[in-house]
Amino acid sequence: MLGHSLPGFFTGILLILVFSYWLGVLPFYGADSTRNMLWDSELADGLWHMVLSVGMLVIFNTATLT
Repeated sequence: MLGHSLPGFFTGILLILVFSYWLGVLPFYGADSTRNMLWDSELADGLWHMVLSVGMLVIFNTATLT
């Protein structure tokens, strides 16, 4: 319901606010970390930075299927 009733850019901003700013569990921006890479792996760090982007696309595209 969230992906269908709100515009995509607004949902993305809400996800960044909740998961990056308020909870502090996901990175704000960037494709990789310059310091403290996740599990000392460039691949894992890159995937970790894609969680919010992919999550937004999943929410938005799944809403159009239901």
